[in-house]
Amino acid sequence: MASASMQVSFGKLISFANRREKCMLWTGWLFACISGIILPAFLQIIGDVFDSFSPGTPPEETRDIIRRQFGIMMGLCAVIMITATLQSSCLAAASSKIAARIKTRYLEAILRQESAWFDLINYTELSSRLARESQSMQRAIGEKFGQIIFSLSMGASGVTLGFTKGWSLALAIMAIGPFFMIGGAVFGNAIRKRVMTSMRAYG
Repeated sequence: MASASMQVSFGKLISFANRREKCMLWTGWLFACISGIILPAFLQIIGDVFDSFSPGTPPEETRDIIRRQFGIMMGLCAVIMITATLQSSCLAAASSKIAARIKTRYLEAILRQESAWFDLINYTELSSRLARESQSMQRAIGEKFGQIIFSLSMGASGVTLGFTKGWSLALAIMAIGPFFMIGGAVFGNAIRKRVMTSMRAYG
């Protein structure tokens, strides 16, 4: 062990999980995907509600449509509430156990080093770095990756729904999509560099 860095790949982090924790992670990611797929359906329901106010529609029919759509929205809200709760609980429980195991093994590796190894590093920062980086790993395994799956599934579901209901408008919006992606990438890269700079300064 030549340095005190704990930076490892995502696949390496998952390798620290046992069978039960991997099952919890996959379950949490599945519920994140389900939540992302269901969420764009609200736009379709709201669109049907707006269409019910078109001229010439009898008030009784409008009321029936709104009641029916309201019932569907309440059902979707209940499903999303359940899936989001299970997603958060599964990912939080699994990631906390994995992070604790990583922290234990990292500490054991430090204690196995020879005394000369501590002359090459700032040993006073080991405890703070151990706590900080293990927390970052825990968030990456659970919260962050769950958010990525949720966002990707929501985007795919929204694009599919958009091309199904109005391909011309969806195509026009997709044309300016790369500009938003480039802007988001530049902003994310700037934030990442700022975080790495602050971590090095803190260390």
